[in-house]
Parts: sequence; C-alpha cells; structure tokens
Amino acid sequence: MPGTDIPIPAEPQTLQQQIIAYLNISAMLTSRPKFVEIRVAYAKYLGVLSAQKDMNHMIADGIWPFKVLNADTLVEIFVSKSVWYSHYIKIFPRAQKFPELLKWLESGEGAPSGGSIFGVEKQTYTFKDLKNVLEVLEANVHKKEKKRMRDESDDVGQGTRKKHKKHSSKDRHSSKDCYSSPIM
Repeated sequence: MPGTDIPIPAEPQTLQQQIIAYLNISAMLTSRPKFVEIRVAYAKYLGVLSAQKDMNHMIADGIWPFKVLNADTLVEIFVSKSVWYSHYIKIFPRAQKFPELLKWLESGEGAPSGGSIFGVEKQTYTFKDLKNVLEVLEANVHKKEKKRMRDESDDVGQGTRKKHKKHSSKDRHSSKDCYSSPIM
C-alpha cells in the first residue's frame, strides 16, 4: 500500500512536558493522585526546590531554552499551587529542623520507624500526622529553650548574689579592721 512507510508525526509536547524532560524530573514526582503519602509529598517538595535551583543555574549560564518561569508554573509540574502554599511550604521547612524526622522523611539509612516518630505504626502517614508530630516536637524544643533560659538567668542571678555577698563580706572585714585597729 502506498504511504504506509510515512512516519506519523509525534504529538507536540506541552511546555510542561518539555520542562520535565529538560530538567530530567522523575515521573513519580509529577503524578497527581488524590492522596499522596507524606514521604512522596516530601520528595515532590525537594523536587520543586531542585528544579528551581537547576533552572536558575541554567538561566545564569545562558543555557535555559525556555522563557523564564515563575515559581508557580514550576510548582504546578509537581503539585497544585493551592496545596503547595497551604501544606508544603508551611510544613516541610519546619520538619527539616528535626534530624530524625528528616531521616525518616528521606527514608535514609538508619532512619527510625514511623511508629517511633509518630507514636503509632501505620501503612501511610498524612500531612495531618506530620503537623501533629511537629507540634509536639516544637513544643518540646520550646520547653527546653525556656528551661535553658531560666537556668541561664538563675546562673546569672546566683553569680550576682555571690559577688554581692563577697563584696559585702569584704566590706564588713575592712570596716571591722578599721574599727579594731588601734588609733595612734
């Protein structure tokens, strides 16, 4: 049959697809299921940050082939911007302050179990679970800081009192010496 060897043109890629390919973004990070397990969500968060960094380096080096993207356009490749602003950027920077939690989020070597982080072993953990554990961890940090500040103020207060006592004691001795020494 004539024309059977004519190549069928490929569908043109959208800008998003071109950016995904150019930045070599994993398909796992660009899928948009209704429910995302918290560690996958964290990987998406890191993916956005990495893509922003890579894009900025390429722009600086003059090798970025596309128009400069605003942050929201890049975020939309990974997750909806409403979820990004309501959950991702509010929770994950807080989580990064806790090394054991961070190790768990990254599924790092020697990472603690979900049960030891969240207090209960579950198949999947959610933003709500992470938010709850962060509130507990941050409250503990706040208590420790408060105790440390109280201990430091006690140390300063005791040091002042000790100096004051030493000073008064010294004054008493010198005034005693003054009165007890014979007048000539």
